[in-house]
Amino acid sequence: MLLCRCLRAAAAAAVPLVAVGRLAFDGSKAGLQSVDKAHVERVIAEATRGSAFYESEQRKAAQRAVKNDALVARQRQFAGLSAAEQQPWHDRAAAAMAALEATRTFSRCFIHVDVDMFYAAVEEKMDPSLRERPFAVGSYAMLATSNYIARRYGVRSGMPGFIAKKLCPALYIRPPQFDLYRREAAVVRALGAHYDPGYVTVGLDELTMDVTDFLRRHPTRTADDVCTEFRRSVEAATQLTCSGGIAHTAAFAKIASNVQKPNGQHTLALRTRRAVLAYVRGMAVREVPGVGSATEQQLRALGIRTCGDLLEHRGELCYLFAEKTFTFYLSAGLGLVRTHVDRTKASHAALHTPLVPPGAAASPRPKSRARQTVAAAAAATISAVDRPPQKSTGKSVTVARGVASCNAFWCHLRRLTEGAHQVLVEQKTGTRHVCFCTTNRAFDHRSHSTTLPHVTDSFEELYAALEKVAQPYASQHRSIRLLGVSFTQLQPIPTRQRTTAATANTAVHRYPRRRRPAAPAPPPQTKTQRSRVKHAARQRSNVPSRSKQRATSKAKTGNH
Repeated sequence: MLLCRCLRAAAAAAVPLVAVGRLAFDGSKAGLQSVDKAHVERVIAEATRGSAFYESEQRKAAQRAVKNDALVARQRQFAGLSAAEQQPWHDRAAAAMAALEATRTFSRCFIHVDVDMFYAAVEEKMDPSLRERPFAVGSYAMLATSNYIARRYGVRSGMPGFIAKKLCPALYIRPPQFDLYRREAAVVRALGAHYDPGYVTVGLDELTMDVTDFLRRHPTRTADDVCTEFRRSVEAATQLTCSGGIAHTAAFAKIASNVQKPNGQHTLALRTRRAVLAYVRGMAVREVPGVGSATEQQLRALGIRTCGDLLEHRGELCYLFAEKTFTFYLSAGLGLVRTHVDRTKASHAALHTPLVPPGAAASPRPKSRARQTVAAAAAATISAVDRPPQKSTGKSVTVARGVASCNAFWCHLRRLTEGAHQVLVEQKTGTRHVCFCTTNRAFDHRSHSTTLPHVTDSFEELYAALEKVAQPYASQHRSIRLLGVSFTQLQPIPTRQRTTAATANTAVHRYPRRRRPAAPAPPPQTKTQRSRVKHAARQRSNVPSRSKQRATSKAKTGNH
């Protein structure tokens, strides 16, 4: 028995440590290119091996491998078809390609700006001593970002803090201050509103502007001048540096912003279809916005590593994937990828939403601190009022040690519903589709959705639907480490059908009020005990006893 255990331990020790799934190190972020990837992945694997998260990632990696094997089998099946049998798929791919080519345009000019290590830069601004030491913003559970000194050790955003400490023992982890970050982001957005009032944000630290109309109004200016001016304005107003990218599409502008990081800018001067295809032909698929690790592994299994490969295998991809996925891959191969920015701009046009508040177009670029404050308020107004409504919204909460009680489970659900419902009230939309999701201690993710009979923004109806789908999980509250709710396919609601936010204040589940236990009744006192209590009270108040009072009065009478 002991020999078997020793053999199993030796076999386990002989297995090479490899970081899998989300634990795999991605060195594409700025400041990580010179890091020893093998060393970082070995440290990550050693720190996480045997944990529930590591085992969960291994299970997911195994599941992805099975799916990839099935795709490879279908790829061989397609290769075994005759030319006549393959032709319909090539025809479909050609039709999709023609439809995408019809959308190609070189008439627009986009500038994408990314504030360098935003959270960390704001912290360095508040505490300059941090500039000389490796530090990150976040917690031991997860990091939001790190400065460039820490990145030399392989520390990056999305990495658990305890792993980062193993890579860099001197790392200082600072808790985030999101209110401070939002104020700084508001100043950056205010400056962006001068060039494009309909700018689109990606998080707090990224901004995409369509400066086409601005350049038409100022024919002597160039996009390079505008980007330089904007970056200098941001640095003067916030003491933060940013990197910029200039291109004819939002996707290429984002790609260009990564070329000269940090504190630089790059222009992708692609003016013809041939130039675009030549540029993307050798570009790795991972560089395409929207392509993550799992998609990259899937395409690698099919022998596809570059965007040129996507275009070359278009008939095969049409056979293997659903229409939406295939269209995305084909658009990447053609250099026509649509991003969140394009969809938001399209929503602006479809809804005919006025992007500029009265007088905003004529306002000069803010230069003084007072003007920056006013501009920040204007930007907040633009963001909150004049932007197109969200198509979905959701809230989630992580409870590292599990939900304490069944009552706490319902309280979390109610608060999450209130947060998501507030978005519906603010943008005057409703939904029929609600979803509840959980993640347990084994990192197994479960989600359940339901459809209401009609579109509503009533808190009571939405909460009742979520309460119904969440009911089976209330008894498993101790094993839950994440809860979330979401509303999808949001639709505008007529004024007469809207509810007010006050309905969300209806008490549904609350923590029970803790009452102090009643003191036990004192036992009955004897006559002697009562006299002792009275005597002690007189002594405290310096009042003489009755016997002393009588003796004093007799003495006074005798003297007379």
